[in-house]
Amino acid sequence: MPRVRDADTEDEPPSQRRRTHTKGTIVRIKLRNFMSYTSAELTADPGKLNCIIGPNGTGKSSIVCAMCVGLGGPIKATERGDAIGGCVHDGVDENGGGWMALQVLYADVERWNKYQANLKELERCEGKKLWLAYDAERGEYDRLNDEWKSKKADMKEAEAEKKALTDKVLPLKERVASAKRSLASSTESVKKNEAEMKAAAGLHKVDKALKKLTDTVGELERRIEGDEEELRVEEQKVSVAYGGDVAAAKKAAADEVRSARQELEAREDDLANYELGEHEGRVRSIEDQIAGLGDPMRLKQVEAAKMNSAVPHVGKWVYEQVGGGSKEAAEAKVLGPMLLYLDLPDKGHQKLAVQAFPARTLTSFLARDEGTRDQLQDELKRRGPQTRITVFRNRAKTFSPAPNRPSSADMKRFGVTAWLDEALRIRDDLRGEVLAFLKQQMGVDTYLLATPATVGKIDALQQFLQQSGMTGVTVLTPERVYRFGRSKYGARAATSSSSLPQRHRHAACFSVVVDTSRKKELEGQLKEARKGLELKRKERQAVERDVGQLQQKLDAAKGRQVELNNNTVRLNRLAARIDQAKKRLDPARESVAGFNADAQKEGYRRRLCDAHQRSLDSLQKAAAAVKRHEAALTKLALVRVGLAAAEAQLAEAEGNTDELDERIARLRREAEAAKAEAKKAADKVGALVREAKGKAAEFAGRKEAPLSEEAQGVWDALPAGADELEDRIAELEAETSSTSADGNSIKEYERRRKEIEQLKTRVDAAQQAIAAQGGKVAGLEQAWRPALEEMVDRVNQKFGSCMAAFRCAGEVSLSDGRSLDEHGEPAGDDDFEKYKIHIKVKWRDGEQLHVLGEAGRDSGGERSVATMVYLISLQEINPAPFRVVDEINQAMDSTNERIIFKCVTEACKDGGKQYFLLTPKLLPDLDYGEDCAIQLVFNGPHNRRRDQFDLSRFC
Repeated sequence: MPRVRDADTEDEPPSQRRRTHTKGTIVRIKLRNFMSYTSAELTADPGKLNCIIGPNGTGKSSIVCAMCVGLGGPIKATERGDAIGGCVHDGVDENGGGWMALQVLYADVERWNKYQANLKELERCEGKKLWLAYDAERGEYDRLNDEWKSKKADMKEAEAEKKALTDKVLPLKERVASAKRSLASSTESVKKNEAEMKAAAGLHKVDKALKKLTDTVGELERRIEGDEEELRVEEQKVSVAYGGDVAAAKKAAADEVRSARQELEAREDDLANYELGEHEGRVRSIEDQIAGLGDPMRLKQVEAAKMNSAVPHVGKWVYEQVGGGSKEAAEAKVLGPMLLYLDLPDKGHQKLAVQAFPARTLTSFLARDEGTRDQLQDELKRRGPQTRITVFRNRAKTFSPAPNRPSSADMKRFGVTAWLDEALRIRDDLRGEVLAFLKQQMGVDTYLLATPATVGKIDALQQFLQQSGMTGVTVLTPERVYRFGRSKYGARAATSSSSLPQRHRHAACFSVVVDTSRKKELEGQLKEARKGLELKRKERQAVERDVGQLQQKLDAAKGRQVELNNNTVRLNRLAARIDQAKKRLDPARESVAGFNADAQKEGYRRRLCDAHQRSLDSLQKAAAAVKRHEAALTKLALVRVGLAAAEAQLAEAEGNTDELDERIARLRREAEAAKAEAKKAADKVGALVREAKGKAAEFAGRKEAPLSEEAQGVWDALPAGADELEDRIAELEAETSSTSADGNSIKEYERRRKEIEQLKTRVDAAQQAIAAQGGKVAGLEQAWRPALEEMVDRVNQKFGSCMAAFRCAGEVSLSDGRSLDEHGEPAGDDDFEKYKIHIKVKWRDGEQLHVLGEAGRDSGGERSVATMVYLISLQEINPAPFRVVDEINQAMDSTNERIIFKCVTEACKDGGKQYFLLTPKLLPDLDYGEDCAIQLVFNGPHNRRRDQFDLSRFC
C-alpha cells in the first residue's frame, strides 16, 4: 500500500532537503497478494514526474488501484470492480470472510428492498382495488339514497292528496242525506196516486194484449206464404240443374270425390319416398365439421389478446386509422401482431416453438416505413404506459440463414426434424420480410426442432454443429432445451447448457392452425352432398306439383258435392219451417177468438168509478189524478237520479280514500326499506373509504378533484381493471410470501426507518431555516463568487498559454445555474447545483471556440491533450499533493505528446507537484532531465524477486 510522506522536518540533513515537498506526496508503494502482484514494491520520487513504463498486461493499472484503495478511495473509481474483495488473491485470511459476509449482506439488503417495494406495490394495488370498489358502491349508494328520497316524496304527496279528498267527502255525505230525505217525500206522494193510476193502466194493458195476439197471427200467415213461394222456386232450380234425379246426382258426386281422394293418397305415398331429411342432415353434419375447424385468424387474435389485452385495440386502430377500413391498405403499412402471420402445421413443432418465441415478439407490430412507425409510436404514447406493445421498423426485405448452417436433412440421424424458420408457414409475399424481422429480433435461424431421441445424441449433435462452424444454436426437445455457444474468454472453448422447458401463458398460441387437407376434403364432400340434396329436392318438387293438382281436383269435386248437399238441405229446411209455422198459426187464431176484452175493460172501469164516486165530474178528476201522478213520478225520478249521482260520487271518493290509504301504507313500507338499504350502502361505502385510505390515502378525493401529478402517475401505472388488479395482487402476495430477510436485517431496517423519519424532521426544520435565511444568500454569494471567478480566470490564463504552445486556442469559463431562454440568454433563478466549468477549445484556423467533447466533434487525441493541459492549469489552485495519469498519451500524435511531456516536466520543477504517468511506452529522444524518475515494471510468473534483481550486473 502507498506510504505518504510528511513535510520535511528540521532534523533532516540539507542534502535530503534539497527542495520542499507538499505534504501528502507518495514515497513508496508496496503490494502483496494484490490483483496481478504476489509481491511488489515501487519507490516514488516526491516532486518529480514518475514515469511508470511497462508493456500491456504487466500490472500498471494494479498500481493505480493500490493508490486509490490505500488512500481510502472507493474501488469503483478505478473501474476495476465493485468490491475490495475482487482485488485480493484467494486464500488470504484477512479478506475472505469479510467478502462473503458483505456479499450475503448485499444480497439480503437487495432482497429486503425488493420485499419492501413489493409490499408498497401490493398495498397500492389493494388500495386501488378498494377505491374502484368504492366508486361502484358509491354509485349504488347514490341510487338507493335517491330512491329513498323519491319514495318519501311520493308518500308525502299521497298524504296531501288524501287530505284534499277527505275535505271533499264531507259535503258529498251531506248531499246524499238531503237527497234521501227528498226521495222519501216523493215516494209517499207517488203511493197516494198509484191506486188511481192502476185502473187506467189496466184498460191500456188489455188493448195492448189484444193487439199483440192479432199481430202474431198476421205475421205467421205472411211467413207461411213467403216460405211456400221460395220452396216452389228452389225445387224448380234443383230439378233443372240435376235432371230431376237428385239422388243419382248425389251418388255421382260422392263417387267423384272418392276417386279423387284415392288418386291423391296414392301420390302422397309416392312423396314419402322423396324425403329430404337424410340429405339435409348430411349437409349440416359436414358444415358443422368444417365450422368446427375454426377460423384460425380469429383464434390467433384471441390468443394475442390473452398475452396483451391492448393488442385488439391497437389492431383496430391500425385497421381504421392507418388502413382506412381496408385490411389490404393496413397490411401495406403495418404487419401485426406478428402471431397472425405465423403458422406451424406440425403439432409437435407447435409445442416446441413456444419456447423460442417470447410474448413480446408475438404481440409486436412491424412498421413497413418510417412515417407509419412514428405515427404508431405516437398513438401508443397517447394511450399511456399500460399499453406495453413494441413497434419495430425492419428495413430488411429478404431472409438468408447463416451461410455455414447444415441442412436439417443431414441432422435427421440425431433426431432433428427441422430448423424453426423451415417449419414456419408464412404467406409467400411476406415470408422474406417476416423471417428477416424474426432473425433480427430472436435469431429464428438458430433454433432446431428435435424429438426425444435427440436427448441421447445431444453430444454428437453439438460436435457435428461445431465441425460445420455453426455456434450459438438452441435445440428444442419436448424434455429439455439445449443451448450451444462459445466462451467469451480465454481460448473461446465450446460451451453448452440445458434447462427444462418453461411454462408460458401463450402455450396454445400455435395450436389454432387449421388442418387444411381435412378442410379441403370436407369441402369436397359438402359439394357432393349439396348436389345430391338439390337433385332430390327437384324430384320432390315434381311430385309435390302432382299432389297439388290432385288436391285441386279433389277440392273441386268436394265443392260440387257440397253445393248439391247445400241445395238439398235448403229445400228440406224450407219445408220444415213451413210445417212449424202452420202448427203455431192455429193456436194463435184460437187465442184471438177466445180473448174477452170487453169483460176485462168493464172490471177496470168499475174500479175507476169506485175510486171517484164522490166526485161529480169523474172524467176531470181522473185526468187530474193522471197529471198529479205523472208529476209525482217525474219528481221521484229526478230525486232518484240526484241520489244515485251523489251516492256514486261518495262511493268513488270513499273508494279513492281507501286506495290512497293502501298506497300510503305501501309507500311507507317501500320508503322504510329504501332507507334501510341506503343506510347499509352508506355503511359499506364508509368502511370502503376507511380501508382504502388506510391502503392508499394518496388516491382519496379522486372523483372530486384531480390527483397530484405523482399520485396520478402511480394510479395510471397500476393495472386498470379489477380482474387485472386481482392477478397482480396474487403475484405480489406470492413474491412477498417467498421473499424474506433475516432478523438482523429487519431490525436494521426498522432502525434505519426510524432514523429516516428523524432525518425527515430535521430536513423539514433545515428547509424552514433555509427559507428564513434566504435573504443572506446574496450576501454570502458576494463573499465567495469573486474568489471563484478569480480562480477560474487564473486557470483560464494558464490554459490559454499552454494551448498556445500547441498553436491552438483555449478558454476556461464558469457557467452559472441559470437556464437559457429561447434567445440563448441566461434567465430565471440561479441554481448553484448546476454550476459547471466549460472547457472551450479551437484546434484549427477557421473554427470557432466550442465546448470540449460537444457533439463528438473532437478526436480522442484532442480530448487527451485538452484534458492534460487543464490538469496542468489547475496546478496553482488545486492543493492535491500528487496526480495520476493512466496512458493519456496513447491517443496523441508525436508532436502533441512531446509538448505535453514538456509541460508536465516543467510543472514538477522547483517545488512543483508529484505526477505519476503510466504508459506502455514513450517517444524516443525525449529529454527526461533530473525532474523525471523512470519506473520500469517487470511482472510475470518467471520474474525474479526484487531482492535478486541487481541493476549493476546489467550495466
